[in-house]
Amino acid sequence: MWIDGAVTSGEISILGVADMATKLEAAFAQTGDKIGELRIVGHGNAYGQFMGANWIEDRTAGTYAKDFRRIGKLFSAQRGVVTLGGCQVGQNGPLLLKLSEYFKVPVRAFTALQRPLVPGDEGNSTDCYVTCSTSKDASLWDWLDN
Repeated sequence: MWIDGAVTSGEISILGVADMATKLEAAFAQTGDKIGELRIVGHGNAYGQFMGANWIEDRTAGTYAKDFRRIGKLFSAQRGVVTLGGCQVGQNGPLLLKLSEYFKVPVRAFTALQRPLVPGDEGNSTDCYVTCSTSKDASLWDWLDN
């Protein structure tokens, strides 16, 4: 996980989906940059993932569609991608498809366990890691690949 922090340009703690949208809008209104990659890290399982206090699965994703669409407007048209960092959430294909529809960018996620769950910590902490696009409309990941 150390490389994640080394290449991430911003970390935002969120209370829920609406809070994430508001904070991202505020951050990008100041800079005019676009999101290259948005990594949402919270507890998950094969059914879904916490985003702050909100549990997101394919049956509940529509409840937050308005806020996901707000975030979708912040992505780079050429390079945008969302990565869900919760355990096993990548096993829920219908959820990834719905989120991709709302964000208007590809959504990917882990299919295996990421780290041990601390009982009682569910939904208490979610962080968003944002990689901004450069003036060439490329993410920091592209820079690392060269």
